Formats: sequence, structure tokens, C-alpha cells
Amino acid sequence: QKEELPFLKVIDFTQPNQVAKLNRQLQRTSTDRQFQFINVESKSISDQMEVCLSGRYAPNRRIIVTIETVAKLIEFFEWVNGRFDNLLLYHGRLSDQQRRKVYQALKSAEAHGNGYVLLTTSAIEVGCDLDAHCLITEICNPDQLIQRVGRCNRRGKMAEAEVVVVGQKIQPFLRTITETDEEAYIQRLQQQNGSHFQANPFLELMTHQPRHDYRAEVLFDMLYEYAYETKLENKPLHDRGLVITRGFEPSVTLTTKAPTQANSGNQPKSQPQNAVSVSIRQCTTNNPDRITSEVKVYNRSYNDYEEKFEIKELSQGGSLYFKDLFVEVPADFYDETTGYVEVPKVFKSSWQEGYKQFINYKTGDNKTIWLNYLLDLDLEPVEPTTSESEEADVEE
Repeated sequence: QKEELPFLKVIDFTQPNQVAKLNRQLQRTSTDRQFQFINVESKSISDQMEVCLSGRYAPNRRIIVTIETVAKLIEFFEWVNGRFDNLLLYHGRLSDQQRRKVYQALKSAEAHGNGYVLLTTSAIEVGCDLDAHCLITEICNPDQLIQRVGRCNRRGKMAEAEVVVVGQKIQPFLRTITETDEEAYIQRLQQQNGSHFQANPFLELMTHQPRHDYRAEVLFDMLYEYAYETKLENKPLHDRGLVITRGFEPSVTLTTKAPTQANSGNQPKSQPQNAVSVSIRQCTTNNPDRITSEVKVYNRSYNDYEEKFEIKELSQGGSLYFKDLFVEVPADFYDETTGYVEVPKVFKSSWQEGYKQFINYKTGDNKTIWLNYLLDLDLEPVEPTTSESEEADVEE
């Protein structure tokens, strides 16, 4: 392929000198973090993490504390708030503006050699270039652990960097490895306790075999039918573009004020306030008594006749892949520091029909609107001990 990409520099790691260089780099980066595994039951994790944080805190140290769910993270934040300087909160249910503000504060502290205590979820794993002295994390999947460790002593210049893993088992609704692999994972965590963190023992537990997913075929068949068989009912999918997300699960936008239309072609369109994207599953419940009141759902669609986007209250059902939904909640649902502590329950889960999951939404005038999306039929059932609130609280 060199002929097609002549502007790229070729680095051949099959050559002995390059292999030796790579091994030296791996050895250097794998021995500069002291590792501790604290095996405690789930109910004791928060207490143990507070002990770890208090014992390692110093005003000039940078510490990252990672907790798996937003609700438990915010509970921990409220528990320790005011006890540590430069305490910051970062998770996926903060607005983009707030997340940028927190990230800038973190980078500023690092640039000036100052300390911070960052409380976060898995949101810190992607796109955040941080260099902390200490990582304290609730037990998580092996791939997540390796990602998080990369935020501790990232540049390899700290003499006393630490990684602390707290917990006994990965929460069932979060586990992405088999129970057998989890047992091997726990054993390897225990084996490394008190030594330097090594990533290699965990890599073989991270193998994922590609599997057939019928949903890709269904969606591409619908595009084919529109383009070559003139099935106009599939036109909205073509107009929106096919965006494959993790799990093919549609998302909605939480907002304290949905966007409105511009009055003229030159007037800029308004933006949703405190906008955060969440999966449709997080907004869905089986229990009608849990449906959140004082919530409105809007749909943004393109008006071909007037050649502009329109945003109106949701009035028609159909496939969620053809809709761009905004869930407008009361202003007090969002806090600038903690974000959306709870995700409103807006839709009621109804029934499954083949590969489709049907849900419904009741408007203010009690009209029922039916919506559907594609299910993952290969997904293992949730453990019986997993509560609906725990599932809904996981960031997607």
C-alpha cells in the first residue's frame, strides 16, 4: 500500500532494532506505576475509596477517582465536597460547556504544577489527555482499566505514581467479559498487588470475536430499497444519513429548553440549552408510575416544501432512526456542577415484535405515540440482581 500512501513515513516494527526499541518502551511505561488491589464487597467500595483518597491527598498531587455510575459518583462527590482543594466533577451527563470548563481547569492545574482531585466516570477514558499522580478506580473491565491507567503518570516522569483498584466483582450489567475470564482477571489483579502495574497479563482477556449483526443488514437493505426500488417510506433514513452507533441504539437529547426555529433566513437558529445526549434505554421504563411529569418531547425534521428544519412537539410515531428527538425537562432537573443527576423516564417499554422493540410516549393531551427501534437479540439478559435504576444510570 506504500504506493497509495506515499506521504506517510514507513516504520517497520518487524526489524530487530525496532522490536528492541518497542520492547524497551513497553518496559519503561509498564514499571512506573505502583499497583494496589483492594478486594472489598460492593457495599464497601465508596468507604474504601474515601479512605484511599484521604490517605493519598496532598495539595500539589493530581488524583483521579473513577466510579462506574453517575448516581454513585455524584453521591461520592457530595460526600467529600469541601474537604479537598480543587475538587472537580466530570461525567457524560454534564453539558458540553461544563465539560470543557472542567477539562480546561484540569489542564491549567497541570500546566502550573498544581494539584486536583477529579471525580469521574468512564467518560474520562476517551479524549482526555491527563497526567495524574494517582488513579483510584472502582473495579472495571480489563480494557477500561488499561485506558484509565493511561491517565496516571502518562509521561513516565513521576517517581511515586500509584494505581489503586477497589472492588470484588465487576457489576453484572457492566461486565463485558465472561464469568470465567472475570475469575482469571481477579486472580491477575491479586497477583500484581504490591508490585508495578503490568498491562500484558490483561490483554489476552480482551479478545473480541466479530459477530454477525442482522441490524446492519436491515438498515442497509432499507437504504437499498429506497435507492433502487423507490420505496419512499425509507426516504427519511436516507435523508438523515445512516449513523451507526454502539449497539445501534438510538439516542435523544436532554435539554432544559428545546431549540426553536429562526424567524428569518439570516437569523441564527437557537441552540438547545444544557444539551446532553443519552440512549433511548436510559429514558425508558417498564413501570408507568415512574414516568416523569412535566416533560415535553420535540422532533426536529426537514420540511422539503419550505426547505428548512422544523421543531415541533412529537405528534407522530414510527422508527426512531427517522427522528431527531429533544426531551425538554424543567430547569431544576439540571445543575451546572453535577449535571443531570437523574435521567427522566419519558417512554414506556411495550412489546417486542421480531427484531423491533416498541415503546410509547403519552403527550400532554394523553395521546399515545408508538415508536420502535432495532433490538440486539444476541444481548445476554441482565442479571436478576440488577435494578432498573442501576442500568439506566450507566453512561452510554
